Amino acid sequence: MQVGSILIENKTGKIISFVGGRGFNQSQLNYATEVPRQNGSTMKPLLVYAPALELGLIQPGSIVADLPYKRMINGKLYAPTNYGTTSTSGAFHGFETARAALAASHNVPAVSVFTRLSAKTNTAPDYLKKMGITSLVGSDGYNVSAALGGINRGITIEENTDAYTTFANNGNFVDAYMIDHITDSNGKVIYQHKTEPVNVFSQQANYEMLDMMRDVFKYGTGRALPGMLNFPPTGLENRYVTGLARLMAGCFKPEYHNGRLEWVRA
Repeated sequence: MQVGSILIENKTGKIISFVGGRGFNQSQLNYATEVPRQNGSTMKPLLVYAPALELGLIQPGSIVADLPYKRMINGKLYAPTNYGTTSTSGAFHGFETARAALAASHNVPAVSVFTRLSAKTNTAPDYLKKMGITSLVGSDGYNVSAALGGINRGITIEENTDAYTTFANNGNFVDAYMIDHITDSNGKVIYQHKTEPVNVFSQQANYEMLDMMRDVFKYGTGRALPGMLNFPPTGLENRYVTGLARLMAGCFKPEYHNGRLEWVRA
């Protein structure tokens, strides 16, 4: 098993620390910054819900359908189901709010919203690019499976974690960095990093996205996490998590954001 993790300061993009793997003797790859993997359900806020909120396609209380979904793509049937189910035994939940669909990480509503989003604009992947995700290739971000993180190469933990800091910065992306400044032998600064925020989402859409993600902790897939981490009752509203079913989790509060991913095989 391998693991990668990274901790980023939201306001500046400063990489505070990272875990590149379980040991140099096992692998010389940096699993935090070099190894792309599909990011699963953590893609839903980035590519689906936040852009849909931005374009006015949905609101947190909008009704979406978690019902059987079938579509022919390149001659093959695409029929997504919810985690832990199959198309024949799948448990669907009928009509629900977009807020509830994200909290429970239901797959079909995310695909349905992304289908509507793609019909309105063909620039949905541009939101990912604005948030520093550069590992996309080919049709990544356009195919419907992208709504569930189904992309060709995947993205790195650094990219995924850094993208989520956008929500902590009122909708502005701040690129992550490791080198703050460089001085010469005389102590003169010859390089100083400068933070240059990029606006991705309006403050309203960003606030709504954050408010939806809070419910992941309240009653969604992350409801057990506060107890496991012994979070105190106060201040819990400032920590968010989504996509736990894929073993890729991101938690952040206003100052920092942490992302991690585990692999069963190195």
